[in-house]
Amino acid sequence: RTLLGLPRNGDSIANRNLILKCDGDIFGVCVDGVADILTIESDAITAPPSNLSINESKLIKGVYQSDTVLIMLIEPREILNASLASIRTAA
Repeated sequence: RTLLGLPRNGDSIANRNLILKCDGDIFGVCVDGVADILTIESDAITAPPSNLSINESKLIKGVYQSDTVLIMLIEPREILNASLASIRTAA
């Protein structure tokens, strides 16, 4: 939420730590919740919306439109880079 400029949501029992592995680096991201795990064919992924901010467009790799919702696909390396930059700035 912080990296996307969204307000804090507070702690919830739905919060999950999503563990990601990218180029040999393993790191965790706290997410609001996990509804499902999907396998998505690469040709079903489209470009992110053009109305994203510069920061958002770095973090969002693409989108997938299911029958019911729009799913934004994150770019793990950019999430890690943005998190590290945020930590360095705060130090």
